[in-house]
Amino acid sequence: MLWGGNDHDLGATRATAPVRRPALRRVLGLTLTTALALALGSAPLAGASADPVAAPVAGPAAARTSFLAGADKPTAVAVASDGTTFVGFRNGGTLARLSSQDDALTPLVLDQPDPVTDLEVSGKSLWIYYGRSVTQMTFDGVVKKRWLLRPEVWCPASVRDPGLYGGIAVQGRTVYVAQRCGTKLQAYTTGGILLASTDLPGTKPGGGLAYVPGSKGVPARVVVALPGQGTLAAYDAATLSDGDKPRTQVRLPKVADGFSPMPTDLSADKLGQLAVLDAANNAVFMMDGGNDYTSYRTLGHPAQASAKMGWLDLPTAIAQHPQDGTKRAGNLYVADTRNGRVQRWSNGGYSFWASTVEPGSDNPAADEPWACGTDDLLINRGAKYTVTRRVMLQVATPEGADTIEIANNKAFEDSWTTDVKDSCIYDWYTSFSGRVFVRFPGSGTDAVWRDAIVVDTVAPRITSAKARWVRAEKTWRLDVAGSDKKSGLGTIEVSRTRSKVAVSQKWQNVLKNADGRVFTWVRAVDKAGNTGPWRAVKQPDYS
Repeated sequence: MLWGGNDHDLGATRATAPVRRPALRRVLGLTLTTALALALGSAPLAGASADPVAAPVAGPAAARTSFLAGADKPTAVAVASDGTTFVGFRNGGTLARLSSQDDALTPLVLDQPDPVTDLEVSGKSLWIYYGRSVTQMTFDGVVKKRWLLRPEVWCPASVRDPGLYGGIAVQGRTVYVAQRCGTKLQAYTTGGILLASTDLPGTKPGGGLAYVPGSKGVPARVVVALPGQGTLAAYDAATLSDGDKPRTQVRLPKVADGFSPMPTDLSADKLGQLAVLDAANNAVFMMDGGNDYTSYRTLGHPAQASAKMGWLDLPTAIAQHPQDGTKRAGNLYVADTRNGRVQRWSNGGYSFWASTVEPGSDNPAADEPWACGTDDLLINRGAKYTVTRRVMLQVATPEGADTIEIANNKAFEDSWTTDVKDSCIYDWYTSFSGRVFVRFPGSGTDAVWRDAIVVDTVAPRITSAKARWVRAEKTWRLDVAGSDKKSGLGTIEVSRTRSKVAVSQKWQNVLKNADGRVFTWVRAVDKAGNTGPWRAVKQPDYS
């Protein structure tokens, strides 16, 4: 196709360069560079502090941030395996929906009116991240789970542009969140139990994130866009823990005659290939996660902005269709924010369609849907194990109680007293015994609530592993032994390269497989969820 048509891989040859549109370099009378700086919090707004959310405060005096697009412009996008596209907006309340042929469907009414910060499709579920809470729902809007971030954060629509900051990724039973109104990368269970929390590099929030499968000897990683730094930060997914540091940090390529890079979102396919949005330069960079995140293709005609199909104007979100062998396999769905549309591209640079999207007119009630649930004290919603001493307590407030007292012993020594919460949820650090005691002073009852959980912070290890060929059965056999001091061995994983798990199953001391190459590396996961290190499998001696 011609440069001005549907093909926009920069590997193509263009006869003439399009002219920049000066009007698109102005936002509210400011140059685009200044507007980006304002949104990133590096320059003060009139009458505001230099960093609008350095110290969030509630009420009318709260500092506000600038937004690069209107509240009715798309800020989040996700795609299901059947090609249905879900689109979120800063004004919240509803999602636009498009069919696989880009026909407009009935908007989906959400459970919260808060800004839609990011969307993720995992299996048959749609995950919505609002900035302070997360909801899992079916594709037709039935809520399955919803929970608040821990600790609770104040994150109204007036701070931190949801088009630039915050993200969610779901892999198996783990939900990864880059805070919009904070600077942390966090890992949760699908039920909202906090597993790990670590500060991202720099002082600004992260943007979108993606779970990147292992490839070419590189283990599976969680990669976070850092809009304020123009970089990506990559963390090992299996070992992400409190205070963890990125294994690598990669700067986006510079665009000739463009602006400083500003990555806002990314997606990853099953081969570890990334598609990274650069909102400042209207570009999508294809990067190889198994080769030092090298950029090998650029889409979108950077740095020029245009409303033509195949071009972009401040793209802020991207999703990728599963690689399932269908015609849509690997296709990219881009929230072309300032153009108010979603585009579907191939990852090689072909534009299939560009569809204008608008939020629905319905809006859910602005209530607090966090039910207190049971009258009993529950640690991590009744979980049996935890991999960290940081836990979440849930207990209903008895009639007349204004304060709650929490301790790790029945004598309430070194206890902590605080006001009761409407959510009935409290963050707490338990001792290694895992026992927690609660009472409500001044409530008219002397009752004490108690619960316990197994605190297992130590990863299991493989003590021996040996492979051999069993001629009578015509198969390979792995004999393995492991140890775990607390919760016990739960899962065994084997791999050819350590970057991608070939087999994962309930712990057994003997595994069999026709392909002996999968018995090259082995590791254990305990019942609490701690993942041990890889150990090389001893191979037969044919000398």
